[in-house]
Amino acid sequence: MPDFGELFDKAKDLASEHPDQVHQGIDKVQELAEDHLGSQFEGQIEKAGDLAEGFLGVRQTPDDEGQRDQDQ
Repeated sequence: MPDFGELFDKAKDLASEHPDQVHQGIDKVQELAEDHLGSQFEGQIEKAGDLAEGFLGVRQTPDDEGQRDQDQ
């Protein structure tokens, strides 16, 4: 059976090396979810994205938030 702790550590290491790509990927997943589920779940989708970023250790900074808003 695989060592999931080791896999999670590797994922976090890769995410910390490429935080911009992680943000972009999570943003795209959030957009897809909103397209399929509708805007009524927007808050839950955003919270899930924030949790994923937090788990990977690439929480957005206030500067990132402004940039992400401009990208949309």
